[in-house]
Amino acid sequence: MNTNYKSLSKILSRLNFLSISSTLFISIFMLLTASTDQRMVNAQQEPSMEDNLKGISTLELDIEKDEDFCSRGGSKNYYRREVLSYLQNKGIPVIPNNTQQSNPKLILNIDCYSHDNIDGVTYTLELYVTQIYNINGRKAKVIIYHDLAYGGTPSSYYPEDEQKGVVHTLDSFIEEWNSAK
Repeated sequence: MNTNYKSLSKILSRLNFLSISSTLFISIFMLLTASTDQRMVNAQQEPSMEDNLKGISTLELDIEKDEDFCSRGGSKNYYRREVLSYLQNKGIPVIPNNTQQSNPKLILNIDCYSHDNIDGVTYTLELYVTQIYNINGRKAKVIIYHDLAYGGTPSSYYPEDEQKGVVHTLDSFIEEWNSAK
């Protein structure tokens, strides 16, 4: 029981770190972009994720999965190939990641954690779009779309549940993309 609590505690602390780092990133971004004599933008005037996707013509796909830590389910190469094909078949203008290009990046991050004392896997699926902006003469990478899904499943079902989760996450993005266009 104590080991399960420690495992859950590790996952929650990672998610909490993501939340804190996202909040910190947004705060720093706002400080960098706002001059001292400008008022802060009212939350009602901020663009939606759909608005952020409107001007994008091509996305570069990148898959992040630490296979040493999360060896279950599909491999990074498997998802790179399958997600690219899936999105292209759905009409999303996506190309393989090319570090020489300056296109916005669509990044799928797959993370999982196996429990030692119980037959189960917890996982997070994070899909986000980053774009480089020139802000006051400095380049800044900004997240303009973000979706996070998480869950838990028995180990024997994980590969199938991981794939279902990825498809569900991609379908949510496709719906937002299509409504932005």
